[in-house]
Amino acid sequence: MTDIDEIDPFVHVSWLLSQLKPGVMLAEARRRGIESSLSFFWGGGGTGGGPFISPALASLLARHEIGLDVGFYCEAPAASRATMN
Repeated sequence: MTDIDEIDPFVHVSWLLSQLKPGVMLAEARRRGIESSLSFFWGGGGTGGGPFISPALASLLARHEIGLDVGFYCEAPAASRATMN
């Protein structure tokens, strides 16, 4: 992945899963008792919004039997951070 400004979580999840060794299936590993999950941190200005879980992303996660945890964080503007110190 070269575009770190990409905000579509499907792009990130599909790239991460493509990095698995050939033949590794998370769903099969889960049936053998191995747990796995993904976590994302979503930064914003506190105005709402967040990642869109598309049907394609939901299908990809379900196919691999892997959960997606999304943490939301408010990023203060640079001027506000300067006055906090």
